Order: sequence, then structure tokens, then C-alpha cells
Amino acid sequence: MMLANLASFAFLPSTTRVEAEPKICDATRRERKQPVRGRVGDPTVDTKMTRCTLLLITSGPSGRKALSEGMLLAEQYVDGLPMDLEILESTPFALAPAVRIQERVSFPVPLEDPSAAATAVGPLQAIWNGKRWLTPGSCPPKPLRDNGATEWQWAHYKAVLDAPAESIMLLWDIYVVPMSEQLAA
Repeated sequence: MMLANLASFAFLPSTTRVEAEPKICDATRRERKQPVRGRVGDPTVDTKMTRCTLLLITSGPSGRKALSEGMLLAEQYVDGLPMDLEILESTPFALAPAVRIQERVSFPVPLEDPSAAATAVGPLQAIWNGKRWLTPGSCPPKPLRDNGATEWQWAHYKAVLDAPAESIMLLWDIYVVPMSEQLAA
């Protein structure tokens, strides 16, 4: 089911990079050698980064405008978090017209992934629905007949279906580390 939903998105080349400013996210920890920009000498650091994936429903009438709006929304999300983090990478990795996603979205069902951020397209730490941020801890309640799906899965489903037909949806990854880890490196 996840692959069918992801098939609706057009994936961006891995060389697409968007620089951003620092803060936090509760997500998946991954070990990875990651370039740290602006450093003299060896540009790689061994570090544990946290990956945050956002679904951004933009009003941009074109892919270019949607990417520009997405960059601002990703920064806004990180700036609103309570911890001082450094963003090592901020990368859009998929985009598609809302209509295309709406045609292929699947009804929420129980998933194998037990995490709070689990959705049919993989873990999402936040959704910008065009008006406000939704997170697994701050989303509307699920319907009485929930089909065994979580509140977060229902919030994702509703955000996709309620998106204006002319909007463009982006999946955006942000990789962060606490500022203290970067200062020690």
C-alpha cells in the first residue's frame, strides 16, 4: 500500500538541496556521514542525525513556486520546535499535484509500523494542511468507525482529501542534530 501511494509522487534527484536554519524534531535516528557546510578542512562528520519527514500542501501553482513555499514552510516548522538544533540537510524528495494524490489515496487501515508517525506513505512527523501544522500529538480525533487506523493516519487521509485541487504536495526531509553535538565536533 505504501508503494502505491508513493508512486503518485514524482521523485526529485538526490542532488536537490535546500539550505535552512536550525531547531528540533522527534523522529528516526540514523547514523550517516553527512557533509557539514561552512567548515574548513574535512567536510564530513560522523554523527547521529534525526530525520523528520514533512508533508507540505502548498498553494504554489507550479513546481518551482511549490518548492519555494516548501522551503519556507520547512524552516517555519523547525523554528517552531522547542529545542536548539542545527539542520544539516533540508531536502524535498517528492512532489505531485494534489489531484494526482487524491485519486490514489487509500482508505486508512492498520499498519505494521506501530510508531506514532506511521502513515500509508511512511512516517510523517508533521503535515502542513494549507492552514496549520498537524502532528501525531495534535491532530483531530479519528472517526468512530476508524477501521483500526490511528488518529494520525486519519489526519493524513483527511489532509490529502481536503487539499485544494490546484495545490501541489511535497514530501520534505529535514536532517537535524542538537547544536551541542555540532559544537563538540
